[in-house]
Amino acid sequence: MLSGPLQISLCRELIKSGKFDLAARSLEVLIEKEREIHYQVRAQVLEQAYILLGRLLADKLDCPDFAARILKDFVRRFPDAKSRDMALQKLSLLTDGNEASPSFG
Repeated sequence: MLSGPLQISLCRELIKSGKFDLAARSLEVLIEKEREIHYQVRAQVLEQAYILLGRLLADKLDCPDFAARILKDFVRRFPDAKSRDMALQKLSLLTDGNEASPSFG
């Protein structure tokens, strides 16, 4: 597996190239294999992977339920993340505001 930061960069390039399915699967694998990410960058890489995957699923792959699940996991796992408010806002849009309360943290 590529290093975490390198894999995030690769996924961004795949998205720019329109290879949305491949980017999404790569991000899923990165999240699944989190123990293989170097501990010093693990949290940062995982935060980026969750947000990028959630946005990709919602905006490009028309998978709002899967996107909502990913974003809920992100908010639960990273309650102090800088991207938390953005994730909650996106989650609110995906769930029509029914489940996106700040109490996820």
